[in-house]
This record gives sequence, C-alpha cells and structure tokens, in this order.
Amino acid sequence: MFGRSSLVLLTPLFSVILNAFPVFEKSTSTPSDFVVGELPGFDLIPDIVKPTMYAGHLELYASNNTNYFFWKFERPQLNVSSDSSIEDLHSNLLIFWLNGGPGCSSMDGALMELGPLRIAIDGSVVYNEGSWSEAADVVFVDQPGGTGFSYTDVDDPNLTFITYDFMIFLQKYFEVFPDDFAKDIYIAGESYGGQYIPRAAYEILQQNKLSDPIYVYHIYHLV
Repeated sequence: MFGRSSLVLLTPLFSVILNAFPVFEKSTSTPSDFVVGELPGFDLIPDIVKPTMYAGHLELYASNNTNYFFWKFERPQLNVSSDSSIEDLHSNLLIFWLNGGPGCSSMDGALMELGPLRIAIDGSVVYNEGSWSEAADVVFVDQPGGTGFSYTDVDDPNLTFITYDFMIFLQKYFEVFPDDFAKDIYIAGESYGGQYIPRAAYEILQQNKLSDPIYVYHIYHLV
C-alpha cells in the first residue's frame, strides 16, 4: 500500500486526475469520454514513450452505487520493433493489473511499480523506463468496491462476489473499449492478487464454454 509519505506526493496529482474525467453511468460511453487530459509534467515526456491514457469510473450496479475505477495506459505507437513478429505480439497484448491487500489500490502498481509514470518531489509526473506499457496496453483496476478510487454502498462479503464483480467490470470495460476484446488478455497482480486472479481466470474460461465463439475472451496468461 501507499505509505504516508507517498500519499503526501500522490494526493495533489490524484486531484488533477479525478477532475480530468467525469463519472459515467451508461454503457454508451466511448473511449474518448475517458481520455486523461493534461497532467503536470506530462508534456515533457518524449513522444516516443508517451502513453495515451484513459481513466475513470465504470458503473457495475446502480442499485448499490458500485463503481470501479480504472486507469489504462496504451502502448506508445511510436515505440515499435523492427521485428514484425515481435511487433504483432506486443500490439495485441492487454494486461489487467490487480494489486492485493485485500484493499490495496492498483494505483500503487501504476505509480510505484510497473506503470509508465512516477511522481517527482514537486508533484509532476516523470517517465519510468522499463514499464510494462512499453510492451503492452495495461489497465490498472481498483477492486473490490471500496478499494482506492472505486466505491460502493455495500461490502463484497467473499471472493465469490468479488470475482463476479470483476467479471461485470470486464463486460463494462469491453463495452467502452470494444477494439480491445480481440486482444490477448493477461491478468497480473501481486500479493492477495494471487487469490483474485486464478478465480477470475476460471470464471472467464467457464463463460467461454457457454459463449458464442465471437464473444470468447482470449485469455492467455496469468502473472
């Protein structure tokens, strides 16, 4: 989790981020509705490594006010390989990252571990070389409800409900980003994420058995 000293630095930036996009309650939203605007220092990052970012809340249930927060970093289009086979592989990868806890925000992973941005002492963002977003699109998800910037009026009582809610999140996510549905999915995480991830993968595989082939999730690896 974030330490107290980290929160001092992160809080001002998160205020900017949260004001950069609205909360949507309809699946008629499009990716452009979630584009993250300017962040302090972002313009100073070289274009060749600068990711396109999308972030915001997706409503899972109106009845209990459950909304999951995500932050997506798209692999920079200029960051391409001369090897076409490697390039084809990288351009088709989609990683969902889940921190553990339970209750640890995945913004920890985004801003302190594998994400492309770090926060400088002055509150501006700087580029993190070697981030996973150099090789794939990465979506950091705050879950379960009540974790990080995700919110809800109820508590998920057990892993079964948490898994179900993540499946609903995936459905909502792909409604907004339908072009991502054909990508090869990796679900990755750490710590208690080792409980979330295999359960989510199992449910995806079970759903795939019942789905029309054109609606099958292309899940490839767990990390």
